[in-house]
Amino acid sequence: MRRTILTLIALAVLAFAAGPRAAAAETVGVVVMHGKDAKPPYPTVSGFVRSLAAAGFLVDDPEMPWSARRGYDVDYDRAMSEIDASVARLKARGATAIVICGHSLGGNAALGYGARHKGLKAVVALAPGHSVDTPSMQAITAESLAKAKAMVAAGRGEESDSFADRNHGVTFQRQVRARIYLNYFDPEGPAAMARNAAKLSAPLLTVVGERDPLSKFGPDYFFTKAPANPHNRYLSVAADHMGTPTAAVDQVIEWLKGL
Repeated sequence: MRRTILTLIALAVLAFAAGPRAAAAETVGVVVMHGKDAKPPYPTVSGFVRSLAAAGFLVDDPEMPWSARRGYDVDYDRAMSEIDASVARLKARGATAIVICGHSLGGNAALGYGARHKGLKAVVALAPGHSVDTPSMQAITAESLAKAKAMVAAGRGEESDSFADRNHGVTFQRQVRARIYLNYFDPEGPAAMARNAAKLSAPLLTVVGERDPLSKFGPDYFFTKAPANPHNRYLSVAADHMGTPTAAVDQVIEWLKGL
């Protein structure tokens, strides 16, 4: 009888210990967004996506408004609703926890979405770009922003014109609607990374390539603006801007599994 009682107690202890782990089990879905002017199959993030899937994550990699085909066809705020649709697809596939991840402008959008949504598992910004709130970018866009503001004020916000943009270190002119240009490029607008980082509620992983121009700004640009979280991490990898997702994928997976 004594042995039976001890056995029952031991089983109860084991069940209690196993219970929280079983309850905590979750299926993690990851939205992975490509960068500016990317073309399918989005080679910069395609290998990253495959590695996440192989590690057991559900992944959705949508075409975003800043793809080469779409060219800013809707504004930043509408892009947030497109991420909502991506999240919904992951949940329909069984995801019980959501990570928002992106490369370059996609990383910018991950911050933007995280700033607007609570309850996310994590936000991952890979070589985040479209740094409209930096002095260097403002110097490039100042004249175009003034023109876009004037057009919007004159009721011509839906008209297209030529405005300054920058990608891969090259400045060029892009045809886009004035209202949409202003929405994406205003340093006080919805795409400002430092402001969005300050509004996060989920853990933040920021990955920057050592040869990425963004590295010169360091963590103080936006990473340190994020609310304190023991899981927040700023990671530097031996890569340029385009190579960052591939260089970081193993460490990203390790970080996600450690949450």
